[in-house]
Amino acid sequence: MKPANFVAIAFAILGALPAVVRGQDAFTLPDAKVGAAYEFSITAQGGSAPLEWRVVAGELPPGIELQPSGILRGVPTTPRPEAYQFTIEVADSSRPPQSFRQRFSFLVKTTALHMALGGNEIANQLTPKMESGPAAVTTRPSATSPVASAAGGRASSVGGAGVTAGAGVAPPNDDDDVCPQDKSDCREDFVASAYLGLAIDTFASGETRLYLNPNAPSGPKERMVGGIDFDYRLVGTPLTLTSGHSHAWPNQLWVYGETVHGVRSSDIDCSKNATFLTCQTSLAIPNRPADQILFTFRNATSLEGFAGFRYEFLSLHPGSISPANLYLKAQAGFLTVSGAPSAAKAVHHVGLGAITTKGDFQGSYLEFGFGRNDLFAQKRLSRWKVDAYLSKRITKVISLFAQITVDTDIGPGADSIQSYLGFHFDLRKLKDLLKPNP
Repeated sequence: MKPANFVAIAFAILGALPAVVRGQDAFTLPDAKVGAAYEFSITAQGGSAPLEWRVVAGELPPGIELQPSGILRGVPTTPRPEAYQFTIEVADSSRPPQSFRQRFSFLVKTTALHMALGGNEIANQLTPKMESGPAAVTTRPSATSPVASAAGGRASSVGGAGVTAGAGVAPPNDDDDVCPQDKSDCREDFVASAYLGLAIDTFASGETRLYLNPNAPSGPKERMVGGIDFDYRLVGTPLTLTSGHSHAWPNQLWVYGETVHGVRSSDIDCSKNATFLTCQTSLAIPNRPADQILFTFRNATSLEGFAGFRYEFLSLHPGSISPANLYLKAQAGFLTVSGAPSAAKAVHHVGLGAITTKGDFQGSYLEFGFGRNDLFAQKRLSRWKVDAYLSKRITKVISLFAQITVDTDIGPGADSIQSYLGFHFDLRKLKDLLKPNP
C-alpha cells in the first residue's frame, strides 16, 4: 500500500470516531480528611444534554463516589501519604458523541489525634505531650458540630469533670451522619421507615367513621395504625450554598409511597394487650415496637395505600436552620376494609406544599390539594384537602410525629378532620429497632 493511501485511510478512520479531548495536566482537588463529609462539583460546558460521567482510569478514594450529575461526594475512609490519581470522562448525547477526559489528583489526610473531654457542648482538645513540658489544653466546638466535622471528623467522647457548657452553643447532633453546615438539604437519596401510632376520628365525617370504625362505641373513635413508607430521589442533587450555583431552584423529582394498616379500637382486647398503643392512657414510646408493628399488620381490618411523584422546584430560606423546598405532587391512593360490600375506594389528589429539608424537624410539611375521595356520597370528585405533618427526632432510631388532615367540599356537604399521633422508626437502623428492651 502506498504511504499516501495509508495516511488517507488513517485520517478517514479517525474522522469517524467520536471526538475525545483530554486535559493534559492533573487537576488537584481540595484535600479531604478521613471521616469528614466531602463534596466537589465538576461542571461541564457545551455539548448536548444529557451528559454521562464515569471514571475511566485510576481509582477514587474509598468512600467517595462519582454521582450521575458529576459531583464527587462521600466520606473518605482510607488516608495515604500519596495522592489518589484517577481520570474522569464526560460524554454528551450528540451523534457522534463528544467526550472530554481530565486527570485528577486527590489527597486524603488522616484526622488529627486528640482527646475530647467533658460536657455535651464543649470538647477539650489535648495536644500530644511533648518531652519539653506538659500538654497544652485548648477548647473548641464539639466535634459533632458541622464546623468541627468539616475540619476533622467526629471525636470520641470521654467523660470528664470540671467542664462547663458554653452558653448559646447548640447541643451536638448524635446521628452518625453529620450534615455539613453549607448544605441546605440533608435528606438521603433513599429514606424508608416503619411507623406505629393512633388515628383519632373524633372529627371525621359519618361516612369515614362508619367505614373505618363501624363497631367502635360512641365517642372518640381511635384506630391503631402502622405501616411502611419510603421516599426516593429520582432526579436532582442537593447543592451546597457555596457551590457557585443558584440554590433557589433545586429541581428534584421524588417518588414516594406509604401503606396504612388500621386496627379498629373494638378489635383490641386491652385486658390481654395492655402494652399496645391504643390501650395506653398516655402516649409513650411503645415497648417492643417491632412486635406491635407486626401485630398491627397481622390484625389490620383496614388498608390504605398511596404512591406518587413530588417535584421540588424552589428552595425557601436555604441559609436558615430549617430550610424548606416548595413542591408540586400528584398522588394516587386507595382504601379498603375487610367485609366491606364494595371494592376499594379511590383516594387521589394533586397538591402544592413545602417540606423541610434540614434541622430537627426535617421531613415536616404543609400541603394544600384538590382531588377525589370515594368515601363521600356527595361531591366525591371535588374534594379540597389540607395535610399538615410535623416530625421531631427523639433518638437516632425514633422520631415523634403528629399529623392532621382535612377533607372538605367547602360547602354544606360532609367534611372530615382526622388526626394522627405516633412514632417513626428508621429502617436504616433496623438492628437497633429489633433489639428487645431489657
